[in-house]
Amino acid sequence: TQPYIESGIAVLVPVKSDNSANEWAFLRPFTPAMWCTTGAFFAFTGIVLWVLEHKKNPDFQGRPTKQIVTILWSIFSTLFFSQREDIRSILGRFVTIIWLFVVLIITSSYTANLTSILTVQKLSPTIQGIDALQRSKGSIGYQEGSF
Repeated sequence: TQPYIESGIAVLVPVKSDNSANEWAFLRPFTPAMWCTTGAFFAFTGIVLWVLEHKKNPDFQGRPTKQIVTILWSIFSTLFFSQREDIRSILGRFVTIIWLFVVLIITSSYTANLTSILTVQKLSPTIQGIDALQRSKGSIGYQEGSF
């Protein structure tokens, strides 16, 4: 392929002030539908893991509140820690491997989107093209010796 050549022409535009650094900015990387889908997938994976493990694994047995806490802990802890629960069934291990891969993708996507939202400045051009520049009678400057 042929490399492109820059013309050297640039337009200075003001930076648009953005309120992306507020206290709710951590919710902006995903849409509400994505948050709901992620939550539903968390619940679904926890239920599947419980169904596969509760007969063979004593960690997933006991009072219903203990079982619910164990399910929630095992699913949510994979976001921040390595897998710590003892998974005994082969299908449970397979579900856990798939879950860890999904968590990797969700975490990477969330981090990239949040970083982009918080660091990229929004540019707000006041001139939309050469015709608008001619109509505005604005000043045009150039570097000495460039033309």
